[in-house]
Amino acid sequence: MLLKASESKNHLSSYNFGDCAIAFPGTPQIIRTDRIKVEGEKIDLHKIIFENPVETYLFARAYLSDSYLKQGSEIILNRMIRYLLADFDCQELEYYAQNIKYKCYPGKEFHIIEDNSGLIMRLYLVEGKLYLLLVGSDRLKEAKRFFNSFQILSNYF
Repeated sequence: MLLKASESKNHLSSYNFGDCAIAFPGTPQIIRTDRIKVEGEKIDLHKIIFENPVETYLFARAYLSDSYLKQGSEIILNRMIRYLLADFDCQELEYYAQNIKYKCYPGKEFHIIEDNSGLIMRLYLVEGKLYLLLVGSDRLKEAKRFFNSFQILSNYF
């Protein structure tokens, strides 16, 4: 469920999704669920996308099955990076993914940046859910606010 929470003074619109919240630079135009298949596992990826002519902001969340989670976070995150980069036809770049964390939870970050434009993608695995944050923009300095606005709401820990 998508609930608009507020608009802040820095011109970001904050959205609460029940278990998490994030702020977009405008009102998302696309809300959809895609069923993807990652190395045999069918996953429903719930996407919220804001786009304009110079940038795309994407937030997605997937609930992973207990059997899939048994593989371990490193394998799951690597498989998702591989799948997403294949979607961009950039599979050879998966080796540039870096380990990151959201609080104590594992994640991966991948970026291609030249000057102030490019693509930044972050994945987090938190309590059986996969969170994807992605920005493709000519103004990546602005993207930092999007990534910094992501939060898991404390009542879900």
